[in-house]
Amino acid sequence: MGRRRNGSDASLSQDRRRGGGRAGALPHEAAAVARAVVTSRHLRLEGVYGHPMTSYGFEDESYLLGQLRGFKQAITAIEAAGIAIPIRMVSSSAIVLGYPEADWNAVDPGRLVVGMSFPAVEERKAVWRPALVGLKSRLVLVKSLAEIGAVYPAPFLPLRPQMRIGLIPIGWSDGYPHRMPEGATALIRGQRVRLLGPSHSELLRVDLSDISDAAIGDEVVLLGQSGEDAIGLTELADQWGVTTRDLFPIIGKTLPHRYFG
Repeated sequence: MGRRRNGSDASLSQDRRRGGGRAGALPHEAAAVARAVVTSRHLRLEGVYGHPMTSYGFEDESYLLGQLRGFKQAITAIEAAGIAIPIRMVSSSAIVLGYPEADWNAVDPGRLVVGMSFPAVEERKAVWRPALVGLKSRLVLVKSLAEIGAVYPAPFLPLRPQMRIGLIPIGWSDGYPHRMPEGATALIRGQRVRLLGPSHSELLRVDLSDISDAAIGDEVVLLGQSGEDAIGLTELADQWGVTTRDLFPIIGKTLPHRYFG
C-alpha cells in the first residue's frame, strides 16, 4: 500500500485469501485492513477480491464451499463496519460456471477467455471456442536416407527402404515433449506423417517417406487443419500425455503468434 511515485493517490482492491496461504487478508482481518485503507490519506478502496484454491490438482467441494463462506464473512464484516465495497469478486474461471451464487457483482473469467472450460451447472453450459487453434511449422531441410554409406546406423532411427526425412524448427524449448510421444504425428499436404525421436531443443524429425514430393517450405501442422484431415486439441493432448488445459501454458512462448478476430 502507498502512494504512486508521482505523488498521486492510489486506488486499492483488497485481496482476501481463504486458506491457500498466498498473499492477502484472512477473513478475520478483512475489516481491519479495509478500515486501514479507507482511513489512509493516499488510498481508496475500490473492491474486495478473492481467488479460491480450486482446480489445482485436487477437487474438494467442501473446501471450496468453505472458502466461499469465508469470503462472505469478510464482506459482511467490512460492511458491518460501515465501509462501502464498490466491487466484490470471488468467482474465478473455475467457479463462474458451476457456482452462480458466487457471482456477487463482478466475475473473473480468467482461463475461460482462452476457451479452457470447467464443469458447469445446466444453465451455464456452453461450447467454448479455444483460443489455441494451430501449431504449425515448415520444413527447413529435406534429405534422403536411402543410402547412408558407411555411416553407423543411429539406434534411435529405424531406417525404411527409400527413406526421406525432414526437419522442422520446433522442439522441446518451444514446449514439445522432451521424450518423443509414441505414435506422434503431424500433417503435410493433408497426409499423416510420423514424427521421429528423439526430440531436440529446436528441431524435430519428420518421416517423409510416404510423401515423395515433400519439399523445403512445406507447411507442417502439429495442431490444426491440413487438407481434409485435422489434429485437434484433444488428439494433441493425448499424443503428449497431458490434458487439453495443460497445452495452453506449455505451447510456444518462444514461438511467433498469429491472432485472428
